[in-house]
Amino acid sequence: MADQEFITVTVGEDEAKQEFNFKVPSPRDLARLGMRAKALRAKDDPESGGEEYGLDPLTSDLYRGCALLETLLKTANCKDNWVYSTGPDGKPVVDSEKFPAEQIANVQEVYRRFIAAVNTFLAGFARP
Repeated sequence: MADQEFITVTVGEDEAKQEFNFKVPSPRDLARLGMRAKALRAKDDPESGGEEYGLDPLTSDLYRGCALLETLLKTANCKDNWVYSTGPDGKPVVDSEKFPAEQIANVQEVYRRFIAAVNTFLAGFARP
């Protein structure tokens, strides 16, 4: 397991199937993920300081999913490549502000499945 390069998350089925490959996160990567989610929340609601207190679980998962896609995504195979937009230098970038509204549920589900996959991955290293 230590040689695993990616954590792959799949959402949808058949024609709607989308696959996302994420870097296997280090402890600091997971911390960065949390900080990025907080920064996104603070940008949308400066008075909250980005705190998660009082958010419903779906909103929380949406912010965390956006942060995940922005910070750890390596490759994606998704319809219309919706996860990518063109950056200032003309290269593809992940900018959650440009995600289409019809992908909200997928962003949330990608986050939930990623966390489940990370937990399974880490369980392989747990001591008996």
